[in-house]
Amino acid sequence: VEQFRPLATDAVRLLIADLARCSDYESQLEVFSVLNLVIDHLQERAKECAPMILQMIPQLWRESEGQGLLRIQILLALQRLVHALGNDSPMTYPVVLPILQFVIDADNPDPVNALEDVVCLWIVVLRHAPGPADGLCGPLRGLLRIMRDSTEQIFTGTRCITSSVLLYGDALLETHGRDINAVLGGYVGNVKDKALTDIVHCLDAIVQACPRQGLGFLADTIVAIVLDVLDPERGNQVIAPFLSLVVSRLAIRSPDELLRLFDYACTTRGPDVAAAVERHERAVTRATTTTTTTTTMTTT
Repeated sequence: VEQFRPLATDAVRLLIADLARCSDYESQLEVFSVLNLVIDHLQERAKECAPMILQMIPQLWRESEGQGLLRIQILLALQRLVHALGNDSPMTYPVVLPILQFVIDADNPDPVNALEDVVCLWIVVLRHAPGPADGLCGPLRGLLRIMRDSTEQIFTGTRCITSSVLLYGDALLETHGRDINAVLGGYVGNVKDKALTDIVHCLDAIVQACPRQGLGFLADTIVAIVLDVLDPERGNQVIAPFLSLVVSRLAIRSPDELLRLFDYACTTRGPDVAAAVERHERAVTRATTTTTTTTTMTTT
């Protein structure tokens, strides 16, 4: 690999020339798969090669309409290039951001083929962003609309939400906080433990970064998860340790905000909280009685 790196620029140039000459679909896929391999090993030559790669992407993207596998290869190439560029990744924004906005669009008639890959690209773009930039969180509104109608994007979607909030802070919550709360809150009680764990991790990151605004906008979702965990019929104890981390961190770092959360829960859902605690206590009492009886019988 080290011996290859001095030839990387020439290799990228030749592969792009091959793509321009290829007219058949299969050949384009083969060339792109080699190009992606080369991009993986560019390292310090990424900035030198990036303009050549970025220049040919828009036309190739337009010409690949209806060719899902080729578009996925394009998205993988951009993902690898952004990763290779690191702090220099903003040079990809004029090409990457319009593609993100186009695919992550709830009104797009055919977003499914490349949606998963483009959301993964967006995660990489957000995580390598040296700071906020115009349009960087533009796709969030479309993503939230897609997540509202489907549970398929919970894993990647919550990571995009987390990265967006970490990058933009309170300003993003002011714009999208209510929609984020509606989407995440809508999942509570309707998804499996793994998905709910992803949601709790997202909430944890948000309230750590923005305790006042995070709790201000997301209190409904947090309270709903607490009630879900307290419900013995749900048996949702997998989430309890992760939720306890959220609460314990708040108790240490932002005790006033935690008290406001408790006050909000009692004010808005007091009867629900009381009933959930009562059911939970009854379940604990039954479990303790059963354990004691079993132990006694075994001893006898």
